[in-house]
Amino acid sequence: MAVAAGAVFVMPYFWLEKRRIGKEMRCLPLSVDALESATCFFMSLALLTGLLAEYLFGLWWADYLATAVILAFVAKEAQESFLEVREGSIRAQSIWLPAV
Repeated sequence: MAVAAGAVFVMPYFWLEKRRIGKEMRCLPLSVDALESATCFFMSLALLTGLLAEYLFGLWWADYLATAVILAFVAKEAQESFLEVREGSIRAQSIWLPAV
């Protein structure tokens, strides 16, 4: 729980800074890593919220609801990243993606 609580405070900063720097430098790997930081933040928040909701209110299904919200967020961000690569607004700088 301590790691999840720490992630809730640290990961939003990492997410925003990596995203900003990735766009400024047009660096796809850093932009993708920003999405991973956001996912870590939301998963940690969902974990803490779910544990708290179950402990205080007995809502055993809160974790499942939080997981659905995380999945929707990650799918939206992944689609945006994919479209940016396809449109060429971010230069692919990775071995596994061809240069656009």
